Amino acid sequence: MKLIRPFAIIMIFAFLLSGCSAPIKNAQSAPSEAPISQSVNSAAKPSLAASESTPNLPSVQITPSEFFKVTVPTGHFTFLAPTDAQISVMGPHATATWDNLNLMVGIAYRAHTVEAVDPLSAVDLGILNEIGIDPGKVQVSQGDEISFSGYKTRIIKLSIEIDKAPLKGEALAIIPSDHSYLFVFGMQMLVKPGQDWEKDGKMRFQQIVRSIDFDPKTETGQFTPCDMAKEIEYGYKPEKPIKVGGASQSGHTQMEVFINNLLDPQTSAVLSIVSLDPITSGSQTLYPWEFTSKGKKSIIYIDIDNYEDPKTPIGLTCFGPLPTIELAKP
Repeated sequence: MKLIRPFAIIMIFAFLLSGCSAPIKNAQSAPSEAPISQSVNSAAKPSLAASESTPNLPSVQITPSEFFKVTVPTGHFTFLAPTDAQISVMGPHATATWDNLNLMVGIAYRAHTVEAVDPLSAVDLGILNEIGIDPGKVQVSQGDEISFSGYKTRIIKLSIEIDKAPLKGEALAIIPSDHSYLFVFGMQMLVKPGQDWEKDGKMRFQQIVRSIDFDPKTETGQFTPCDMAKEIEYGYKPEKPIKVGGASQSGHTQMEVFINNLLDPQTSAVLSIVSLDPITSGSQTLYPWEFTSKGKKSIIYIDIDNYEDPKTPIGLTCFGPLPTIELAKP
């Protein structure tokens, strides 16, 4: 299993063009301050209708009937992602991807920008900072003005060619303060017969946009410390794994979200970590991950079948409170 860091988006288009279907590996990436709190027990199944959040967006068919409700505390937002998507969260950034469609929907919250912005210029900033493309090379046209999570904004249609492959999408931004924005985009690389943004990408983008609930909080600038383990062997021994829960429903997603939020304390950078083959320990299947810090290799073990408030193993650090994931049916 390879882990792809969410907003390492400078590399996203190579990823889309390759049509690769890597579930996830920590690639050096992007920007962020990020989440970490508790993963949610897979038994929790709250009811939440995706269509209730933003009624002004065009109506689209809601498929599939089950969604993951993802809460991103550092970004102050929640959203619903269809369960057929791969979900990744790092800090105030989240993505849902469909590799078979070469499609990504991303959400990014920037708490501090260089200057005051309006919704249209925030889209340019988002294209540059979150996607990694010069906005001057993107053809844009304005779509409908809408009310999104209580803020007025406008849908912007996007079009560009990358290595002679057409890329289409939509984006929007809201401005909670003079120096912050929430940027949401959907982009699809049209490289396979039958792929169509209007049919595939737009529907999924609008599903997620309509479900977003954004609630910016007062900016304190204070760092939320990691919830650290107290035992030195926690996570490092198969007998003391990190129990993220979720099982077959959301276990792999919750494991990847947990891994995505680990930092190397030596460098304060994204942890260089790769997954190893699953192992059996008694009646349990454990998932080992090998990381390198300060030239030393170590392995941590994750249990997706059982849940116990996940802690950050001693010797590592994290971005902040852990996002939560739970199954939701509209």
